[in-house]
Amino acid sequence: MDKPNIAFIGLSGVGKSTIGKAFAQEVGYSFVDTDILLKQETGKHPQALLDAYGETVFLEKEDAVLAKMNLKKHVIATGGSAVYCQSGMANLKRIACVVYLKDSPDNIRSRVKRLDQRGIVMAGEKTISALMTTRQALYEKMADIVFQMPFPFTVSQSVAQLKSIVMQSSLSN
Repeated sequence: MDKPNIAFIGLSGVGKSTIGKAFAQEVGYSFVDTDILLKQETGKHPQALLDAYGETVFLEKEDAVLAKMNLKKHVIATGGSAVYCQSGMANLKRIACVVYLKDSPDNIRSRVKRLDQRGIVMAGEKTISALMTTRQALYEKMADIVFQMPFPFTVSQSVAQLKSIVMQSSLSN
């Protein structure tokens, strides 16, 4: 692979952490979830950070975590709002092949039951559909690869498909 890492972006509930862990194991990389790094940095779970300080501070903290990442041979699962983090996304694009895990709002809603517990920056939006409309162009702009999640997805099948696409992409670059 051209870049030393793989980073998954997409809405909360799309499967970034679930697929990321399995993908890392498949390719022999370590796995890191930026929500966990954010919690380590701030001492607060993402939802608690959002509740305590609001979206602006949350995004500043998330951006700082992403901007200082300097990893090799990692699969990175980002928070869904990472695409709002200018410095952080620039760093991710530099150190990772960025894969947008894309799914429909209905499929995501079927997996995410409590939006108010996921640490989701809604940016004024009230629904997953509206948030998808707002973010989709950002995700696609930042992505090196767009992967349409099958529904229902099986982890092993999705990882096999992604591995093939990522390897093919790195061979053609």
